[in-house]
Amino acid sequence: MDRKGNVKRTVHQNKLITYCIQNRCVLLFALLLLLGIVIGALIVRSAPQNLLENMGFLTNSFMDKRGDQNLALTFLHSLGASFSILMLLFVCGFCAVSMPVIAGVPIFRGLGLGISIGYMYVYKGLEGLLFSVVMIIPAAFISTIALLFAARESLKLSTAFLSFMVKQPGKTNMSGTLRLYCVKFLGFLLALAAAAAVDTLFTHLFSSLFV
Repeated sequence: MDRKGNVKRTVHQNKLITYCIQNRCVLLFALLLLLGIVIGALIVRSAPQNLLENMGFLTNSFMDKRGDQNLALTFLHSLGASFSILMLLFVCGFCAVSMPVIAGVPIFRGLGLGISIGYMYVYKGLEGLLFSVVMIIPAAFISTIALLFAARESLKLSTAFLSFMVKQPGKTNMSGTLRLYCVKFLGFLLALAAAAAVDTLFTHLFSSLFV
């Protein structure tokens, strides 16, 4: 029985190792995201009190405005921020030297999350932490996962174009790669739409609790 259990654990461990190897680029981007979150939280921690108070005023005004919006406007505004990042990654994939920009996207995303969540905790304490759990993290988790995989696909295509330039172009066919790239980004867009829908739903259900 123990032997079977050890074999089963070994199989699961091998699957986990294989998955990590296959998705090492996403894991690297996730580490960059965490780095951005930590930096963002540290920025908030060292920010002067008057800046935090101004951020509090802007946040309350923003939540009041979102609470008064209809569902369509809230959805579009929520989708807009992530959509712009997705389009940046999409365009970067067609550039052979865009690797630094692609790697900077997870850090930038992490900075935004770190500043938002860190501010809510520093300025409002446990209420701010609850706000982050309910109003920020659910939609941000979905959209961030989609953007991390989009960054991987953007990096893969950018690397392919770099290889295409170095090798003899006539011997390389990129049409199939480009079609698959566009299909994948359409899937990422649908994931961002799902995240925006979650954000819209949670905003209209719970925003009144935090204003």
